Amino acid sequence: MPAQPDYSSTNVAAFGAGGSGKTTWAARYLRGTPFQARFLFDPIGALSRYLSLPRCQTEEQLVQALRTGWASYDPAAMFPSDYEAGAAWFADWSFRWSERLSGRKVWACDELWRFMTSTRLPAEIRTVMLAGRNYGMDFLAITHRPTDLHPQIRPQLDLIACFSTTVDGEAARYLESFGFDLDRLRRLRPAKLRQPPCGEFVVRTLNGDEYSGALYPSSSARAGGGRSPRGTPPQPPSVAQGGPGGRETDGALRQR
Repeated sequence: MPAQPDYSSTNVAAFGAGGSGKTTWAARYLRGTPFQARFLFDPIGALSRYLSLPRCQTEEQLVQALRTGWASYDPAAMFPSDYEAGAAWFADWSFRWSERLSGRKVWACDELWRFMTSTRLPAEIRTVMLAGRNYGMDFLAITHRPTDLHPQIRPQLDLIACFSTTVDGEAARYLESFGFDLDRLRRLRPAKLRQPPCGEFVVRTLNGDEYSGALYPSSSARAGGGRSPRGTPPQPPSVAQGGPGGRETDGALRQR
């Protein structure tokens, strides 16, 4: 299919310590956004469990799963001792499929810091993030802190959801430059407390929009008329959709 140069893709990051709620938020974001296709690199399996998705271990399984609009990849079978190579292979596979599918897509990785470093960025992941916008491909990184991400990724982020995490040094400077109130971030209550309100977050966009909430709000917050705590950020205009998995995806696969 032709490129989609008029589509403004959204590069998203969810930052938070373990048990903060970032993966739950990411799962809600993926489910609540009308993507035509979702490519999930999920060797740990947490994201797929939240979404009740089977994880694929072969290319044939991935192609079949893509008919549903959800392709979650576990590299254990194909890359048993090199998950970084598995991430690179899946990024390249997803990018090649994004060229053939119309509509809005997303490439997501849970705990991205495990498969790249602040000094090394696999070329295939860089291609998804920088060139994916030409084919309607969004990017979602889930990790602990901004400093986990390669310096080439951080300036490309359009939207950040920040949960409870350590805020100091270079990470603090980056989040402050994005417009976050650092004192507010330090007071966020993680989901693991299990005492509402918890799973608190602040979301900011590059153009300065902001909202906050909790994955598990207090009963008074649920009863009140305040902002919805669902955790799905405002969405930019999308290209033509074929539905969640939709017939356009299935048609492209039949032409394979």
